[in-house]
Amino acid sequence: GFPYRKTKTYGLIGWHPFCSPFGGSSTYSSRISESSPFWPVMPEVNKYIARCQYLLRQGRPHADILVYYPWFGFPAAFFRLDYWEELFNGRMLKDDKVPGRTLMTDLAKSLFGPPDESGVLGRLRRTGEILAGLHAMGWEWDWLNDDVLMSADSLSGKVLINGNEYKAILVPDSPAMPVKTAQKLAKLAKKGVSVIFAGSLPEKQPGFFDYEHGDALVKEAVAGIANAPIDMKTTDIAKALTKKTTPFVRFSPASPVIHHVTRDLGRGAVLTFFANESPEKVSTDLTFYKTCEAPQWLDAKTGVISVKNNGFSLILGPYESIFLACGLNPAEKTVFSGDERSKQTIKLTGGWQIRYTDPKTGKALTMKMDVLQPLNEVPGLEFVGDSVEYETDTDLHPKAGTNYVLDLGGVRGVASVSVNGKNIGTGVLPPFRLRINAGVLKEGTNSIVVKVLLPLRNYLIGKANSGEPEYAQFGGNSHDTIAEGLLGPVNIKTFEKDKAVLSQ
Repeated sequence: GFPYRKTKTYGLIGWHPFCSPFGGSSTYSSRISESSPFWPVMPEVNKYIARCQYLLRQGRPHADILVYYPWFGFPAAFFRLDYWEELFNGRMLKDDKVPGRTLMTDLAKSLFGPPDESGVLGRLRRTGEILAGLHAMGWEWDWLNDDVLMSADSLSGKVLINGNEYKAILVPDSPAMPVKTAQKLAKLAKKGVSVIFAGSLPEKQPGFFDYEHGDALVKEAVAGIANAPIDMKTTDIAKALTKKTTPFVRFSPASPVIHHVTRDLGRGAVLTFFANESPEKVSTDLTFYKTCEAPQWLDAKTGVISVKNNGFSLILGPYESIFLACGLNPAEKTVFSGDERSKQTIKLTGGWQIRYTDPKTGKALTMKMDVLQPLNEVPGLEFVGDSVEYETDTDLHPKAGTNYVLDLGGVRGVASVSVNGKNIGTGVLPPFRLRINAGVLKEGTNSIVVKVLLPLRNYLIGKANSGEPEYAQFGGNSHDTIAEGLLGPVNIKTFEKDKAVLSQ
């Protein structure tokens, strides 16, 4: 449904089909409308999404290996029942302290009992854990079913399907297999395709018609594939794969929190999307199956294209993402930046002056906060709404030829920042880092003000607690507020001066 700006008797957020004071406690679905405090910054979010969608539509999908999937349908649980969806109920993964958080695993068990690990779900979960481990090393994979396999061909040891090229086929834990599938795999293997069996080796076909003859044909075909089954372990499967080939991109060290997707642009050009799915900074070194010619880094958040001289060290802040293009003609406008590793980190350790509006009285108040913490953990600020302003002073000795970047760390909301009374920008998406332009910093004491526009969840709960009937549907949730505000740690980082001016 779509929300409308009918606020009379419906409160600040207006009428909404799934969130009404007259409809009980149903508060699901999203309210993306003028009533959202983040409505003014949605264009920035949409620009990021649009750039990502545009780039990920280019060329053809790429995957290093095909993974045999013999079943009909796909269980919603698959192998990530313990995965807590990012921003589910407005929460950030791992960061928000929520009493009594129930993982999807626990919910599924309470409804349906423990899963049958001996069945399809158990086999899928084990397969999923292995695929997650391979992905952390750099391997990209795609599913392969019996029907699509019939259209497969081979060339120079590669699998060709619908114009896409793959380096190997992995058959995980498959005790049964249709006769035609086994025979097709044997045919591809004879042409040089790497077919790797892990776990149970196919010894029968799944049907009942003339099953003894069918079982014999499956065994015969599998025996013709020169590959003994290996254990269902990520390390063993990775070792078997690397004997035959390598992924397009390899991570050293392996990183389970970096998700990546590659698109084949043709004529040797490729585009890879990297995203850090964790709240911590992550770094890894990249090596490629083929040389990455004319590398260009595309930042979908800013629209900036850059050529960096730090080799192929991938450094991503919390929840940060980046595209890497190889083999394209150099962009007309580029940014030549120095080593992304900061030369110095200046920690802001002084206390903060907090300015806010009391949600009960509407009066402007101030308080001192020695150490940054989520507002829902601070007495008096649990249900604050609109925005909160943080101010601190720090002593600096700025040097010519040095870039300064303000790293806000964790932010739950949208942060607008000024330094010495001059606006340096707004942080909408993580990581919340803002460049401090030359001439803004001064010798001695510098004032930093961070105004954080807050989500509405806690404010609406507070309104319900106050007995206001327009917000009745949010009542009874005082135990379930979310982290809001500036969480930090806040640092100023120094970098070598850029060798060229930023371009977009």
